[in-house]
Amino acid sequence: MFMKGPEIMRLKVSATIVAAIGTVAILTGCAAGSPGSGGQKFSYSQPAVDPYQSAESKGVMAEYARLGHGTIPATNANGSASQQLADVQTLVNQGASGIVMSVLDAQAIVPAIQYANKKNVPVVAIDEAPKGGKVSMIVRADNVKMGELACEQMGALVKAGQGVVTLDGDPTSSNGRDRTDGFNECMAAKFPGVKLYHVATKWSAATAATGLQTAFNQHDDVAGVYVQSDTTFYPTVLDTLKKLGKTAKVGESGHVALVSVDGGPASLAAIRSGQQDAVVEQPLSDYITFGVPTKCQSSATARRCSGTAKCCGAALPLRSDATIWWRPCSRAPRRAQRASPPAQTTRRPPCSMSPGSPTVPERSATSDSRRVVANSSP
Repeated sequence: MFMKGPEIMRLKVSATIVAAIGTVAILTGCAAGSPGSGGQKFSYSQPAVDPYQSAESKGVMAEYARLGHGTIPATNANGSASQQLADVQTLVNQGASGIVMSVLDAQAIVPAIQYANKKNVPVVAIDEAPKGGKVSMIVRADNVKMGELACEQMGALVKAGQGVVTLDGDPTSSNGRDRTDGFNECMAAKFPGVKLYHVATKWSAATAATGLQTAFNQHDDVAGVYVQSDTTFYPTVLDTLKKLGKTAKVGESGHVALVSVDGGPASLAAIRSGQQDAVVEQPLSDYITFGVPTKCQSSATARRCSGTAKCCGAALPLRSDATIWWRPCSRAPRRAQRASPPAQTTRRPPCSMSPGSPTVPERSATSDSRRVVANSSP
């Protein structure tokens, strides 16, 4: 797919969404023809304010509404781990029947999840895995693969002997750790001559900007910058590059290669303007699709589904890594065109489709909607 302005090529790639299925269904629309959630109300806990998190919050709440479920207004912790803990407890006390959350601090959120557990309120975590408590499902993209894809793009843009500044996220978060590991391991294996200058940002835009400026001041061989989250670090990082005089466009002499993860509005605008080279997009829509399930979600429920219940969206854990396979009949026309998962790992879910349902191949919880958006030389 191509866009006007600087040529933007979108390449489809795959990223596994890992999910662990618990024994409690997050939604209860299991009986055939049952509309909505029978008076139950659901909500979302947003961790911070940035374009990505805001879009995720709006998307989850819109999906609840589309499915006909009642809702409680979403909360926003505004970057405070203690506030998100309080937000989740408040949602439970307000009578939430289920909560989807994007975790800000994997450790700090544990008491909130445990509180929901005690009140028998199912919780689904998306994008980041909490370090404790019982969740009905964890939906994550393969962040190691994100780092690897960013590495491949960056490796094609810089030369051996040059340096790349990597604006790393918080190593205590699985996303930050995985994006760093994926990038580092790929660079060591495929581009061993490229030097890496790491900046420990702890997901702080101000820290990223300061570290970036320091790296340029200390090293005269910097030819690229790897940004682990453009929705977190932009526009601050872009402004810092401008202050440093690093404004040459893609294809121009002196251009600093810029590759990021997320695919927020600022990164796409930077690609269109010729400032940025590539971005690895996160599967935001798939986080919402899998995080707000439309069918009974526990494997126990799936096993007792009758032929009259449309439970073809039910999931069955297959391996120790808790990767799951789906057969989502609710999206049969679109999903049926996609390739079936590898034969050696394919297993049918225990719940058969209702009579008359179309035949749909199984598929893994794998997002092929995440893309690398690359900017070619003008």
